[in-house]
Formats: sequence, C-alpha cells, structure tokens
Amino acid sequence: MYLTKQEEAALTGEYGEAVRIAFEVIVKVGEALGAEKLIPINHAHISGISYNNIRDPGLRFIREIREKGGKFKVPTTINPIGLDLDDPSGIPGVTPEFIEKQKEIIDNLTAMGGKPVMTCTPYYADEIQPGWHLAWGESSAVGYANTYIGAWTNREGGPLALMAAISGETYYSGVHIPENRYPRTLFEVNYYENDQALSSILGEIIAKQTRVKQPLLKGINHIREPEVKSMCAAAGAAGNIEMCIIPGITKVPVDKDIIEEEIPVEKADIIRELERYEPTSRPDIVFLGCPHASIEELVDLARIAGEHPGRAVNNFWVAVSRTVYNKALSMGVIDLLKKKNIRVMRDTCIVVSPGWRETKATVATNSYKTMFYMKRIHGLDSYLAPINKLVSLSFR
Repeated sequence: MYLTKQEEAALTGEYGEAVRIAFEVIVKVGEALGAEKLIPINHAHISGISYNNIRDPGLRFIREIREKGGKFKVPTTINPIGLDLDDPSGIPGVTPEFIEKQKEIIDNLTAMGGKPVMTCTPYYADEIQPGWHLAWGESSAVGYANTYIGAWTNREGGPLALMAAISGETYYSGVHIPENRYPRTLFEVNYYENDQALSSILGEIIAKQTRVKQPLLKGINHIREPEVKSMCAAAGAAGNIEMCIIPGITKVPVDKDIIEEEIPVEKADIIRELERYEPTSRPDIVFLGCPHASIEELVDLARIAGEHPGRAVNNFWVAVSRTVYNKALSMGVIDLLKKKNIRVMRDTCIVVSPGWRETKATVATNSYKTMFYMKRIHGLDSYLAPINKLVSLSFR
C-alpha cells in the first residue's frame, strides 16, 4: 500500500499512540482487501455501542482508546444505545449497573469528539453531502448514504469506524472506487406502492436474489425517502447490500452493457412474501423506528392514529433520534402521539436494548430489519405489516 509521509509518520507513533493504533488497523484491513492507498473521509459513524451488545470488553476497548489520547479528526456520530437516557422506564433489563456502564461508553465517545445524538440515522443529525467519502458502521445508514444521498461508504464494523474517526482516513476499496458502484444486476420491478412494509419486502427480495452488491432497480422512480430507508435497511439485514441504484435518485452512471442478469419482480412476489410475515392476531408490542423514524413518519403516524377519535393504542413504541424528537416536540407532534398512548423513545430502539427475550412478547413492525433482528437477537416471534394495519391491531 502506498502511504504518504504523514501517514508513515502516524504509523510510527509521531502523532500519538491512539493515532498509531488507528492507522495500523486501517492499513492492515486495507492491505488485506488489496487497497492501493488510503483516502481522507468527511464523516464517521460508529455502530455497536449499546452496552447490551458490546458488554465489558467493548467498554474497555473504547475507554483504552480514549485514555491513549484518542480524538476524532472528523465529525463523528454514534449509533443507538441500550436505553433512552431521559426516560429508561418500560425497557426491560435496564438496571442501575446497565445505565452506569452505558453512560460510561457515551462519556468516552463524546470526550473523543462524538456528537451526543445516538441514532442509526446520522443523516438526520448532520448534513451529509453527495460525493463525500464516509466511514460508517450501521448497515441501514450505509445503504441510505450510497443510494439516496450519493455519498461513498463501505459497510464498516464499529471498531473500524472508530479507527477511521481518529485517523480521518479509510482504505480505498469497495464502493469508494467508482467502477465498483456500477450495477451488474437489473431488477425490473413491475409492482410498487409507497409503503414501508412493502419496500422492506422489496429489499429482502433484492438481497436474496442478487449475486452482486449494487443492484439496479427500475420501476420505482416514484419511491419516497422513508421507503428508500426501509428498503436499504432490509437489503442490508438480509444480504449485506451496501447500495441500490435507483434511476433519477442514485448518483451513479449506469451503462446497460455491464448488466449481467435481469430479474423481474412481480406483484405476486411481493404480496406472497408479505403474507408470510403478517400477524394473524393482535401482537403484544408494536414497534416502529428501525431505522429511526423521520419527522415525516411521525406526522404520518399521528395522522393515522388520529383517524380513530376517542381510541388509544396499547403498547405501541416508536424510536427516533434526539434531533427528530426535539423538532417533533416543537411542532406539537409528540403531544399528539402521547394522547394516543404512543411511546416515543430517544437514543435507542428495542433491537439494541436489553431484556426483551425474557418478556416472550410477540412483536409487530413495518420494518423487515426489526423483524429480522428481534428473531435473531432476542428470539421473539416477530411480524411485518403496513402501518395502517399495525395501528388497527393495537387499539385497546
């Protein structure tokens, strides 16, 4: 790998031990992937920081990097944690020890320069520009950045994103290279409606059928932003897809000559798959917000719930970032949701918070990613359905 004099100096420890470690890790990973050089990044996003996931070994690692002088060189955001710091009530398994250790993780990351907005939707907290090179963990954010924003990022693990934040650089490989962003598989989508559950199913179908990571999707040029987010989250969960290419939305040149296979997606394919996952009875919990909900999604939820005057839902949760929560609060949307008994969580979501396995609850959601991970991580029976059905199922 070619290194500049400054990068070589960083590797020898000239800029401190934390910087040396960061460059050593990134160079070794880059060399293993055949990267020819390192490139500067504009932004980092660190995943895997819930104490429920990383426990004491992860906490020690973050603390040691901070004690060795770790400081973030670029703007850096951090993923959801295991609880709502302002209101941990109602989340099972959140003990005083859990709170203390989760706060220590956050304190160390913010001391290094991390932005104290714990979210899987960093693009709602920071303005990310097309063409920026990023080092992001969190699969759904990676897919969204490449697909919708037109930024450039590989799917990084949390520790590697942490190293990139300290060094301000990443390895030049994967979708940082222009030719690796060209599509090889074309999906002709012959049925599409703007609904997050349906877009989740489309993401799953794409992930399970394509042999490459940059599928081209035709027939969905009218897709909305929330549905792009849901589709990318599903594609990342089901198949490690880092980006989709949507004509008119995704900023990448498309050359039909490089398409190696064409796959049709029919209405029957999507409806059949959705019916496999739909709840047949009232679930114990309804959860929205994985990835974290936008202000538009909260407004839509308040409107749908408000179409049933005099009725309130039961055990209905939605997760958001603090950025979105504060905006929704100022608009009066949070109050509208509270009147319907809808709990709005900040900083966290039920996927990365503790204690849900022991509840043995059934969970319904409009997010394939939630359904996928609630089964895999917490072992709970989980279902997928459009938001209107979820609201109807959860009324008392």
